[in-house]
Amino acid sequence: MPRSYMRGFVGSAGIINMHMASNVLIFDYLSTNIHCEWVVDHRFYPASSNYYSLDFVLDGPASSTYVNGVLTPGNSAIRFVAMPNEPYWRIQVLATLSLLVTQNADLPSPPSSYWRTPV
Repeated sequence: MPRSYMRGFVGSAGIINMHMASNVLIFDYLSTNIHCEWVVDHRFYPASSNYYSLDFVLDGPASSTYVNGVLTPGNSAIRFVAMPNEPYWRIQVLATLSLLVTQNADLPSPPSSYWRTPV
């Protein structure tokens, strides 16, 4: 998928407090007891015309998930999803759960002069 098609991230059922802090996607799951800080890969974060697979979206080793304040190993499914409520694509986190369009976080937008094929 071209990076230029990606508006950002979208949550799944149970996600709260989703936002971006620079190139880090931050959210909580089910409560603030499960806190995630997932680093977006430096190749994917800036707007570009490059194509990426899901393997290039997140930097797993640099990312963190905390359960009750304790760093906990784990992984999660992500997927590209066409948004039903906006004309963009996003990357759904915890993608084995149902989509929650009210929780989203935007990546940097392409400059206004940037070419982008409409979705």
